[in-house]
Amino acid sequence: MIPFELQQVRRVLMYKRDEITTDLICCDVEADGGDGPITWTRHEESAEWQEWLTELSRLPNFDQEWLEKVTKPPFEECVTLVYKRSDVA
Repeated sequence: MIPFELQQVRRVLMYKRDEITTDLICCDVEADGGDGPITWTRHEESAEWQEWLTELSRLPNFDQEWLEKVTKPPFEECVTLVYKRSDVA
């Protein structure tokens, strides 16, 4: 279960972290919170990773090509904005 409603999502960043011999793909979701924006982070080894990807891919204009952009070139940080709500600066 994701801890936010899709309409609360402000932006989604996908990136990878160099773990020396492997890369770890991560996702930061900035969403509206009660006292301002809150950021939720998950990575590909999280139990809820697949559920997050399924839900987030339903966002309008979500970049479905994000994996290619994040994984190449290997062992380099490739931060990719995959979604930004139209009313967010």
